[in-house]
Amino acid sequence: FRSNCMAKALIDRGFSVIYVTSFELVDIFEKKIKDKGETKPFEFDHLFDADLLIIDDLGTEFTNSFTKSNLFEIINERLLHQKSTVISSNLSIREIKELYTERIASRIVDRYKILRFFGDDIRAKKIELLQ
Repeated sequence: FRSNCMAKALIDRGFSVIYVTSFELVDIFEKKIKDKGETKPFEFDHLFDADLLIIDDLGTEFTNSFTKSNLFEIINERLLHQKSTVISSNLSIREIKELYTERIASRIVDRYKILRFFGDDIRAKKIELLQ
């Protein structure tokens, strides 16, 4: 919810924002491979160019070396070009290091502001109300 609010506020001010779930991110990575030999897919390029990239629910997608290397490329290139990125995840930094790589975790720890949110799961509460 907070990511969507940030995205709307920035879009309203004229900034470009890309919002992707971790599953959509993997789909974009796969399209890049399917189109090998041709130019990179439109979506892939925008992951680098947008003023803000929001990656939602990191850690819920299927992770392999291909996913890890593409995720590193995006995070690293956006940092090098001073582009803002928001990553939401239920994973701890330790779990990010274990699931992805130390290189990804170290960049997040070093260059991102980590905000922890606590509270009840709103979706779980809605389910309880329906029962």
